[in-house]
Amino acid sequence: MIEKIDNTIQLAGLLLCFALSLVQLIRKRNMTWELMSLFYGGFLFGELYWLLYLLLYDETPRFITPDMAWYVSYLFLFLALQYLSGERFFKFRPVYALIPVFTVGMCVFFMQWGDYVSNILAAGFMTALIYRAGRGLDERRKSGVRDHYRTLCLLTLLYCALEYALWIISCFWMGDSLLNPYFWVDLILTVILVAIFFTVLKLEMQKEEKESAV
Repeated sequence: MIEKIDNTIQLAGLLLCFALSLVQLIRKRNMTWELMSLFYGGFLFGELYWLLYLLLYDETPRFITPDMAWYVSYLFLFLALQYLSGERFFKFRPVYALIPVFTVGMCVFFMQWGDYVSNILAAGFMTALIYRAGRGLDERRKSGVRDHYRTLCLLTLLYCALEYALWIISCFWMGDSLLNPYFWVDLILTVILVAIFFTVLKLEMQKEEKESAV
């Protein structure tokens, strides 16, 4: 019962962000809201599939259909971060090599419980997403700029951390009760997903103000 309530709350949050992103896309017709609509749409599809499967069969899905939808949503969030950064090329620093060390290590760890293909895809998308968000923070730190893009990168890193926390918890804790930390972490994740939308909205408003002032 708790899992169904948790998924319903997250579905509502995603539906809100998807609808608002579509409204912005229709109004602005720009790449930012196209990518954000695809991000929330992909996540929403995965969540809807998961919840319907729970309601119809009273068990969690055995297939990777929702996982694939979520992985695709990671790609669109990565593209949105890349587009909003304004950078055309990637720059590498040795410290960034720690990211694949972490994601590949976690991939090998999760293979004890899940299938190989799903875990490899998750590691690949997470590597790109963590890199893009981490690089954005690094650039803002060096330049001393504290803007909404910096906040977006922070939220994205927190989003990735919470996803990993959920995956780790699901390996060791079972049970449909409030004692399971999975549901509390998932609730925080829902808040972060909504916060990402409003941060992008503020970032776009800031860009429009700068363009109108020129």
